[in-house]
Amino acid sequence: MSKSKLINQAKSIIRHRHYSEKTEQAYLDWIRKFMLFHKNRNPRTLEADEIRAFLTWLAVKQKVAASTQNQALSAILFLYREVLKKEVGRLDSFVRVTNSKKVPIVLTKQEIRAVLDQMHGEKKIMAALIYGSGLRLMECLLLEIQDLDFEDRKIRIRDKKGHGIRLTVLPDSLIPLLRRHIEKVQAMYAEDRAEFKDEAQPPRYIFPSSRRSRDPETGKITRHHVAESAFQKALKAAILTAGITRRASCNTLRHSFATHLLEAGYDIHTVQKLLGHQDVKTTMVYIQVMKKNGIGIRSPLDCMVTDIE
Repeated sequence: MSKSKLINQAKSIIRHRHYSEKTEQAYLDWIRKFMLFHKNRNPRTLEADEIRAFLTWLAVKQKVAASTQNQALSAILFLYREVLKKEVGRLDSFVRVTNSKKVPIVLTKQEIRAVLDQMHGEKKIMAALIYGSGLRLMECLLLEIQDLDFEDRKIRIRDKKGHGIRLTVLPDSLIPLLRRHIEKVQAMYAEDRAEFKDEAQPPRYIFPSSRRSRDPETGKITRHHVAESAFQKALKAAILTAGITRRASCNTLRHSFATHLLEAGYDIHTVQKLLGHQDVKTTMVYIQVMKKNGIGIRSPLDCMVTDIE
């Protein structure tokens, strides 16, 4: 199989599975780099040793970040498992990049309220969902109408990396807003259908783009999800207007969700499941930023008496 044919096949599978444009671009770039590293040899002829060599090169020679190396690994595994339908065996002996763990930035509930007060329309709903449900930004953007369960107050998150489906909480306070927003989205698609007839695809994303586009696979008129940069820009402006000087971001809303749940007494494993962490150690970082008496621990003496004189 030629390089161009392989890339096109990978692109087709990625789009069929509705990966984000950002993920598509990243995976295809890594597949190209992997093949170039091995002088454009057919990946079918490469084994686990060649994959480990590439990942080690990234760590030792290119000095990439751990997240970059992990993304490269995910792209290569996608190539072999989903495109080539070939198992590559164990890949646990390459040089892994290790980053020093940073304590996440967390906002207080009052600061979250102040940020939300500076936002409007769908961007406000998105910010409230990311904080209120502990979503990653792309998980929020890729939400489909069928993912919301208003009756049981839950959201279904379909993991794009092959870890299945997880459930998280749907805030009661957002349900009326979401219902009205979905009505607007459906009206938007009704306009598309009135103009383009059968060429218009039915509604999909909860937060669709204001621009129409043509689906490369079906050729029909569709709307992609809102651009990441559009939301990030709106959130950044709200954070500045709210007077918050720390380097808060979309991830800060998710970090705050986890920390506030732990502060409210929910156990670490419940929070782990809601966040979709594979390892509870990843979730435990939020224990460091819990705010009760500064270190998140209440002395047993305080449970017995209010003061000692």
